[in-house]
Formats: sequence, C-alpha cells, structure tokens
Amino acid sequence: MHNILHESHIVFEDEDSELEQLLVVASVLPVSTAICERGLSIQNVNKTIRRSRLNERRLDALMRIAINGPPLGEMDFLNIIMSWVRSGNFSSE
Repeated sequence: MHNILHESHIVFEDEDSELEQLLVVASVLPVSTAICERGLSIQNVNKTIRRSRLNERRLDALMRIAINGPPLGEMDFLNIIMSWVRSGNFSSE
C-alpha cells in the first residue's frame, strides 16, 4: 500500500502514520455484501427441508462446486462417476 500511495504522489512524513494505516485498512474493506449474499443464496438452494441433515463437510463441498465448478451443461458426469468408482470411496460420510 505504501508504494501505491507514493505512486499516487501521496507522501506521508511518517511512514507508519495513522492516516496511512487507516488507508490500508480501508483498502481491504468490502464495498458490498453481494458475495456473502450469493453464498447464503447457494447454501439455501443446497440445504432444503428435504436435505436438512447435510453435514458441514458435504454442504461445503456442494457449495464449492456450485460457486467454482463448471456449469452443469459442461460437466462430464460419466468421467466424474468413473473416477469416483475407481477411488473405491463409497462411504456415505
């Protein structure tokens, strides 16, 4: 942050000034709650009345897939299933 301030020709006499520290903190504060709201929305889609017994690990995995995974139309389900079968990990939890 100190370099950015200098590049912007904002120079403080004291490198650790309170104003500079305030600018550093302000630069990382979220300006929107959209990401949090998106996460809660995805959680609500995955954890319904019918799936209320999902444990945290499984819910986390489902949410990561929903947020970071490819669109359903692009997923190669046969390859995913074959990989799972080859892994031999058939436990329910």
